[in-house]
Amino acid sequence: MHTAGLGGSFARAALALAVAAALAAGLTEARPVHHVRTETNIDWASAGISGVGGGSGTIQLTGVSGEVKLALLYWHGVDLTDDGGNGAYDNPVVFVNGVPVVGVAIGDATTNCWGSGSSRAYRADVTRLVTGDGAYTITGLSASKGHNANGASLVVVFDDGDDTNNKNLAFFEGNDSNFPRGFPGEDNGWHALLKPVVWNGGPVRVQLHVADGQSFRDNSLTFDSGEGRKTFPDKFGLYDGTSVPSAGSSRAFNGELWDIHNFDISSAMGSTKGRRQLRIDGQSPTSDCLGLVLMLVETEAKPKLFAVEFTQATQYLSPIEELKLDLKEDREPPVPLIGKRLIAVRVYFEDTESTATYKVKLEVPEANYVRTHRVTLVPGCDPFKQRERKNGCRGERFTLVAPAGEWNATLTLMDRSGKKIERHEFPLFGRKADKLVLRSVAVCDSKRPTGGWNCASRRRLASLIGFLRRIAPTHSVTVSDTTHTVRRDLATYDSNGNGTLERKEMYSWWEDTVAEIGDLYGTWDRFLGLLGEQRYYFGMVRPNIPGGIGGMADGIPSRGAAGRISAVRLGTETNDEVVAHETGHMLGRKHTNTRAPAASGGRPPGCYSKAIDSSTDWPFSTNRLLQVGFDVFRGAPVDPNNNFETMGYCTPRWISTHTYTKMMTPLDAQPPGSAPKRQGMFWTVGGRITEAGVAFAPLFTRELTGSDGAGSGTHRIGV
Repeated sequence: MHTAGLGGSFARAALALAVAAALAAGLTEARPVHHVRTETNIDWASAGISGVGGGSGTIQLTGVSGEVKLALLYWHGVDLTDDGGNGAYDNPVVFVNGVPVVGVAIGDATTNCWGSGSSRAYRADVTRLVTGDGAYTITGLSASKGHNANGASLVVVFDDGDDTNNKNLAFFEGNDSNFPRGFPGEDNGWHALLKPVVWNGGPVRVQLHVADGQSFRDNSLTFDSGEGRKTFPDKFGLYDGTSVPSAGSSRAFNGELWDIHNFDISSAMGSTKGRRQLRIDGQSPTSDCLGLVLMLVETEAKPKLFAVEFTQATQYLSPIEELKLDLKEDREPPVPLIGKRLIAVRVYFEDTESTATYKVKLEVPEANYVRTHRVTLVPGCDPFKQRERKNGCRGERFTLVAPAGEWNATLTLMDRSGKKIERHEFPLFGRKADKLVLRSVAVCDSKRPTGGWNCASRRRLASLIGFLRRIAPTHSVTVSDTTHTVRRDLATYDSNGNGTLERKEMYSWWEDTVAEIGDLYGTWDRFLGLLGEQRYYFGMVRPNIPGGIGGMADGIPSRGAAGRISAVRLGTETNDEVVAHETGHMLGRKHTNTRAPAASGGRPPGCYSKAIDSSTDWPFSTNRLLQVGFDVFRGAPVDPNNNFETMGYCTPRWISTHTYTKMMTPLDAQPPGSAPKRQGMFWTVGGRITEAGVAFAPLFTRELTGSDGAGSGTHRIGV
């Protein structure tokens, strides 16, 4: 309504008395529109009727092309004490096509400059009465003396059977007058914080249902996401009471007192996806008094899937469309996959505004694998929380053995009834890696007074490869027991004869021990390497020998290493991590040359010493993993902030993407399109190159599948 005629001290005093009377009639304080519900993955339509001061009007509903899931009726009116009312629009019961419905009050406010009294808005669930398009006559809107309705709206949620056009719809309800007139809780204009609004990208449309519009001058309204702003100034037809049909009984001469308006605010959203909030400010008092009853925020329901991660220990996370583009080039994700190795296919979803249940199906024809899982999404769980399983957030996971060579995965997202929402195809490749075999060796360190040697059991190695098996880029990590024993008497290393084995003396003992272990690698081992089995010799050392060295490799790379049966670091047993660390050296991996982050209080997590190597290729300043790892064997994510690179001196450890990919080379995990191989007769040639010439080991002829390329290196054999 126009504000003219309400100025002066008399009018203000009368208004104060009216407000007091209204509060006595059971009114509540006004509040801005606020979040009430969000409907996800739906279709929707709305319609309204204005000019219903006489108490009735018919809403012509169109655009509903499927089963109705939810129908909400909103109405708003005033009670004017000057017309004999009690100051409260207590009109909760109305009729829809003759059937009574009871509404819930959603907000009280001023009369929007119509004099003494107040206004109130209601909402009623009328799903049982709304079956689709048609005429819905609303009566009883001005049921008591002093009551005068402004308008009514229907908002209908339905399913048209086409999941590709679905939306999310957030409901923000209230009764906010832009002219406060001393009403408790009111202030000048409209101000509200709309949250949560989950934005997955794409258009954002806001629909306002507004009471009391007339053709007077209005102010502007601004939407601010924190990353962008969009302001809508007044214009002809906006908030003028002319946007919806009229029943013809408006109390105003220049407007029908009810509007529905749509605004595109996409340009205000910025770039950050996920749970967002919008602030609205505007409609400071000018000439038109308005009441904001309902604000609907429509966002794109898709994509529901944010990312799919194919991981066998570690992987970079890419949004789903970026991953598909990457795979189109060579069928490999950022961290290549190993064929015949266990793989987790982890699925991450966009954040949702309300709890929702879906089905996810994974199909891998080459593995004869088809599985469908049910997943329930809850608000507040963005994809990154799902990946780390923070705050109980979870995505979905499928576990299978990755095929070798080219393979294909198809992921389908469905609603709970099985209707398809999204479908994505992923062309993949599983590299063929050599088997990793550790040959166990017993290490004896001292002679017994009664005869014989003090030795560690080589059989202990089999119980210490679990960690290595979980992180190594190969489908097979095993222990091959040998009869080999290396004997190095510690007493012979006391070079200064003081009865104490000092650090340098112990270092020499370790060097000689692992050198002898490395020398065990022979011709037969080389031959098996050509057949896809890489052998490394690993010695078991007793835990109670002097010094602080937990393990050592013969070189980087090498074929021999040793480690203590027990190696306690930061109060934690790390013997299995030592085996993986020294195997990493044998596979050519160097120390990280950093101690960061240092452990606090002598307890994990953290680093206990600097893994010194000035020639390291470790590219980072700390031992942190930087990427979320995943233990496929245990089905658990690995926290990158509290687990550390296996080639550092830290605990607990995991493997980084850097080390994982580097280890593929010595295990001959070749990418797609690598050197051609063929079936045929090949020679296995071994020997030793010295200054005097070449001493050849026995030559073997073998029929196998091998490379027929020219190869590379510093020497070649001509026949």
